[in-house]
Amino acid sequence: MNIHAAIFDRDGVLISFDWERAQDELRRITRLPMDELGHRWHAWRAGRAIDDEIDEFEQIRAFLSNVARELRLGPKAHDELVRLDYTVFAEGYTDARPALEEARRRGLKVGVLTNNSMLVSPRRMLLRAALDDLVDVALSSQMIGAAKPDPRAYRAIAEALGVATTSCLFFDNVAPWVEAARCAGMRAYLVDRCGEPREGVVRDLSSLAAILDEAGVCKAELG
Repeated sequence: MNIHAAIFDRDGVLISFDWERAQDELRRITRLPMDELGHRWHAWRAGRAIDDEIDEFEQIRAFLSNVARELRLGPKAHDELVRLDYTVFAEGYTDARPALEEARRRGLKVGVLTNNSMLVSPRRMLLRAALDDLVDVALSSQMIGAAKPDPRAYRAIAEALGVATTSCLFFDNVAPWVEAARCAGMRAYLVDRCGEPREGVVRDLSSLAAILDEAGVCKAELG
């Protein structure tokens, strides 16, 4: 199998997101749990893909303003909700940037495929984690109109990178999504940060170099 791209899930693989802090802040403003806001967001989008950053920004502001009205929040809470920046709850794993740099050194295209697209673009989260400059394409389920484990999600990221699914490495921390990637033709690995390495499972992304060596992916010739 010739490898031309490495694709990574975002949350739990490249980025650690503090869901507890985010939920506490959301509850403080709205008294809503995070999953309830997520359900409202998906209902608001009504399945429509949002792949334009300006449209996305306006849609998010309109959605949050609507939530504030429905909950009859006061002006102060309304402004807090609209301005809430979820990226402050995220940080990159220490092994993430070295792994992306290794992929780039080997001449691979780098993609990010995430289902967690609520109220923030994948690029903004990657920028917060200082990873954006190493990623060629970042897609979310709201941009594609399909979420993992739907085969369309895997095909969409491969197509956006200009490669075949069969030439992709894929890393995710959700086992069914890893299996779906394999069914799509990708060489896929489960990232289990609390477990032990085993066949098809890695502890973190420091294993990438060894995986690429095994696949025969040499470092790209420089200039």
